[in-house]
Amino acid sequence: MHRTAKLVLVPLSIGLVGLAIGEILARTVFARATPARAMAAYDPDEHADFRLRPIDDRSGGASLRVTEHGTRGKDFDPRKPDGVFRILGLGDSFAFGRAVGDDETFYARSARLLTERHGHRGIEVLNAGCPSYGIWQEAAVLEHRALAWQLDAVVVQTFLWNDAFESTSRDSFTVVDGFLIPTELVDEVPAWKRRLVAALDHSALFRLVRVVGADPDAAARGGRLRTGGLGERARSLLYVDELRWHEPIGPAWKLCLEQLRGLVDLAQAHALPVAVLNVPGLREVSKTSRSTWAQRLSIPVERLDVGAPWRDVERMLAKDGVLLVDLRPTIDALDDDAIDALYVADGHLSQAGHALAADVLARALHADGRFTPKR
Repeated sequence: MHRTAKLVLVPLSIGLVGLAIGEILARTVFARATPARAMAAYDPDEHADFRLRPIDDRSGGASLRVTEHGTRGKDFDPRKPDGVFRILGLGDSFAFGRAVGDDETFYARSARLLTERHGHRGIEVLNAGCPSYGIWQEAAVLEHRALAWQLDAVVVQTFLWNDAFESTSRDSFTVVDGFLIPTELVDEVPAWKRRLVAALDHSALFRLVRVVGADPDAAARGGRLRTGGLGERARSLLYVDELRWHEPIGPAWKLCLEQLRGLVDLAQAHALPVAVLNVPGLREVSKTSRSTWAQRLSIPVERLDVGAPWRDVERMLAKDGVLLVDLRPTIDALDDDAIDALYVADGHLSQAGHALAADVLARALHADGRFTPKR
């Protein structure tokens, strides 16, 4: 019995020590590939399909507080107090800030910058960013929730490469036990697997293994992209100028623009000034990533016209009094090493990325004059 126990315990102990060392290395040496995660949970929503579930959690390594109103950060009174200038910040997982804490998102940082650097008092920016949201869902948040919050202005963050896909995502996800599951895969993902993945996602080592072992093509085939009907190559055509309007991306992109137009019209109909902040993905700004992307598409890198979608937005909104803020030129001016530092391995903004976005956004809001209290 003693010999049998020894044969079991020794390898087990070695394995546990190895896992502990791996976890330490994943959190230190490979920190960029395994950032702290804000572990969002979801509830169904009749207007936007789903919404953030109220939560107060730090188990993912990043502080995450979601209010009953579905905003990230400290709670607020929908009845705006005197002396408060309230800005609604809409967006997807970039705005939500998957890899940073509540006070480190670019919306939270921009509020502080407007106060501390630019001297505006009473600035409040409500971060209503939600992972996997498309522009149509952000419009639903504004129409069915946020208009009751006595807003003074609206900022919409866009990630155009992704927004085109999300324009077709209605009914694509089902909320099960707080998880977003592609509707077509609900029956294929048992409860024990969801709970296991949720538990393992607290481990930096698990996140590192998942990043290293990721197969982008398999992800495009089997993940969220399946439900929207737009594969990796099809979505990439958004940035190939000659092919930009071909099926299936063309109709999705046109729908995306229509949804953005509708959101802006809704805000302006309620006398709210609107700003649109374009946050590019890593592949749009990194020369190395663009080259790799072009190789995967089997086309010359010169045909990747990464500025085309934003130019469409500018043509549509420039004459409508919308403040257009494009983060890409600022990032383009950096070298690839500096650009890489702005993103974590899964493509979301790092702390440095959120700081840069907040700086650009706060300067633009201050200079415009409509997004700060009148002095």
